[in-house]
Amino acid sequence: MIATEGGTGFELSAFDFQEFSSSLRLEGEGITPLFFGLIPDEPVESYDASYRSRLKNYQANVWGRRSERFKIGYGVRYVNLDENFDIEFLPDPNGGGTSTTANVDGGFSSRTDNKIFGGQLMARIYRPFIDKVYLEAGVDGGYGFNRITADSDTANYDSQTR
Repeated sequence: MIATEGGTGFELSAFDFQEFSSSLRLEGEGITPLFFGLIPDEPVESYDASYRSRLKNYQANVWGRRSERFKIGYGVRYVNLDENFDIEFLPDPNGGGTSTTANVDGGFSSRTDNKIFGGQLMARIYRPFIDKVYLEAGVDGGYGFNRITADSDTANYDSQTR
């Protein structure tokens, strides 16, 4: 940020959270892994679930001081959020289970890519805390255009004994 002591100036900011990920594996008899009411509705012996996301944010803002403790800004912002969610239903490695759950194989996969570009308005109040250090609080609002690319696949699975 390039600004005067009172907060009037220009600001560029960016961040990129490379990857947030998490996974879960459950094993046992008769697990029913429902996710937002999706398949399967019959129990399986085990499943693996994983989630990965990446968040990027780039913005350019101009700030103007309006009074001793108040400033207003406006600017442009680009946000990209890419998410992947996968559930894989695994057959019983021993081939066991009941006639409706033995060797069930399938799953659910979802990938969503959100690209948001738009303008924003911001307001901040600030107060000197100690020499050349300020406490600041504010609110941001904006209007953006969101382009969503979504791809999901429900893998077919056979709940019959092979």
